[in-house]
Amino acid sequence: MSQPHPIIGNLSALTEYNRSRVVRALYRRGVCSRADIARETGLTPTAITKITGDLIALGAITEVGDMPGRAGRRSIGIALNGTGLRVIGVTFERSTITAGVFTLEGNPLDGAGSRAELSIGTGEHAKDVVARAQDWIRGRLEADHAIVAVGITIPGPYLPQDGRIAVVTQTNDWESVNFREAFVDAFAVPVVLAHDAGAGALAQQLLNPQCRMADSLAYLLLGEGTGLGVIDQGQLLVGAHGGAGEIGHISIDINGPVCKCGNHGCLERYCSAEAVRERLIASTPALVEDAERLSPIEACRALFALAAAGNADALDHVRELGRYVGYGCVTVINAYDPEIIVLGDLMAEAGEPLLAAAKAVVDERVAPALRARVRLTLNTMGGDEVLSGAVALAIEHALGNPTAMLPR
Repeated sequence: MSQPHPIIGNLSALTEYNRSRVVRALYRRGVCSRADIARETGLTPTAITKITGDLIALGAITEVGDMPGRAGRRSIGIALNGTGLRVIGVTFERSTITAGVFTLEGNPLDGAGSRAELSIGTGEHAKDVVARAQDWIRGRLEADHAIVAVGITIPGPYLPQDGRIAVVTQTNDWESVNFREAFVDAFAVPVVLAHDAGAGALAQQLLNPQCRMADSLAYLLLGEGTGLGVIDQGQLLVGAHGGAGEIGHISIDINGPVCKCGNHGCLERYCSAEAVRERLIASTPALVEDAERLSPIEACRALFALAAAGNADALDHVRELGRYVGYGCVTVINAYDPEIIVLGDLMAEAGEPLLAAAKAVVDERVAPALRARVRLTLNTMGGDEVLSGAVALAIEHALGNPTAMLPR
């Protein structure tokens, strides 16, 4: 979610926009000179001198000593002064709320109370779940005044103008929650809300070194649900109502099983954790012990462990899943033409057999001229990548509003 261009004629907005361009350059590159920033941003040296002077006075950036310059000249290095700043990331999933405190570089903060896993009880009312998340955020903000923003990811489709989720499979009552009312104005720091797959794409671009230079990428979230985040020319695509990227509800079989969204044969009915568990129980019930009593996530991880150990039946399941993922990738390539498609979340834990099966489908079904220009890869970020999306939302907001990027 790159910062929008300022309103013409609004001098304060233009000033903040140019400050954010400098801060973003420093975030991407680390220590660099004023001349380096001018070349990257296209701003004049005079403008850079003024902007960096203002940001140094605010404490947002700092000079860090001499560094080599062009033509043998010495330059003064400048760096983002984000060492003491922190953000909160919170992700709502179908069975769990995960939350944590992170540095501005995206690293988790150690220490008591800096991480929370809040299980959602069967039949628990959504408003009670939200209240528990609010309490945890409030407690962290009261304990740590260096926290400058909160990012929250939500399964979708999430409609930001309404503040509500349109439909979420395998859950009760989420459509009744207005997330904007519950979170945006509830705290002393800015709160940013977004669909989990879109935030995941932002995390790949912002925090994954392998994707930072990509202007166009797609992140295919394959977990309890199936979603897509797309960044094109540096901008996260959200759609007119926030529903862009709902690939999980694109039909891959018009005569397939009905989905909660009302469609038939949705990709999510084949690529989600629940779908994998259903196939496992139906076709090879003895393969994973007690699969009926395991959660979808537990059943998938047990299946993937068997596949990694070389079990032939488990590998067949993984390859079948990979083919369905490949059908999704074909749609992504034809619709968005990204440089990179990152396969992420739970299903990516199936590893190379899944990726190979997906690539085989793409090789077979995508025009060679397009196929040659897109790279499919598994997520390499490690850690909790869905939570990383929430963290990226908060960091992106801080980078886009450098004047406010100071501890309370």
